[in-house]
Amino acid sequence: MTKVSMMKKGDDYIGFEIEGHSGYAQIGYDIVCAAVSTLAQATLMGIASVARAQHMVEQRDAFLKVVLSQTAFYNKEMALKTQTLLQTMALSLDDIAYQYKEFLQVCTISVDVI
Repeated sequence: MTKVSMMKKGDDYIGFEIEGHSGYAQIGYDIVCAAVSTLAQATLMGIASVARAQHMVEQRDAFLKVVLSQTAFYNKEMALKTQTLLQTMALSLDDIAYQYKEFLQVCTISVDVI
């Protein structure tokens, strides 16, 4: 199962963490994994190239963690863009998890610091 934790500080999304293989199908044919990976990469590219927000990335096999830096909230336009990207990712993942509950778990966790 793939587990996604959407991280929030107060009302703001500050990042996400994805871990595990969904197990829906073998590697290369797993539509759940492909959907989650596509959303994650699109969101990460949007954070970097559209919002131009500083962020931290940690990646290894079956694991991706992306966390915004505090500077992403100093500029109102940048903050709006990052929140739109992360909210859209969360909504999309919730929809996939609803359809494929056995293979994808999505939760929101509260964090105190960035």
